[in-house]
Amino acid sequence: MRLLQDLARFVRAKGNDDERHEIREYAKERIDALADAFGDEPDALRDTLASTDDDRIGALLLVKTRRAQSKHREGHADARRENAQRSAEVLGSAASWIGGGAFVDVVSLLACTLTHRSDSLVFTADAFTICIPMERLFDVGRLERVDLQAYVDHDGLHIRWGTGGLNLRSQPAGSARTVVVALPKQTSTMAA
Repeated sequence: MRLLQDLARFVRAKGNDDERHEIREYAKERIDALADAFGDEPDALRDTLASTDDDRIGALLLVKTRRAQSKHREGHADARRENAQRSAEVLGSAASWIGGGAFVDVVSLLACTLTHRSDSLVFTADAFTICIPMERLFDVGRLERVDLQAYVDHDGLHIRWGTGGLNLRSQPAGSARTVVVALPKQTSTMAA
């Protein structure tokens, strides 16, 4: 949020004794936007500004700024995870079984289901569940290849391209956040 970054810069620039009073005026001029960014009511923020002395107002606004930025990052991460999970559901339902492997659209998988390097992508099927750390998938995504093919089986996620491939084995998820790709049921005709 640009508004909060600008406020933090202004507070740091006006931190000396002679200029601290300018911080209050800067905040008052932007009271509605700041209150919205902080999750406060404008009148409550006005009261806080009026009751805080010049020596403490900068520190108070920096604390409120850090909290608001943290909330914004958390909200952004939660939204990214929700979108990734919705994409995973669509991609999982579109997977097709050939032999013992479920073929998935790996280009879309890399583009839409990855959230953070420390998270994991979990593939679930009737016969197996595998967990692949997203860190490796982010690395594959950096290859920027469009000729990728992938299938999932009880051994892991197998990614292939024109000149090579990569076999990613299942790892314990531990405390990692996960995005789950539920694979369709493998019918007896598919398994043959």
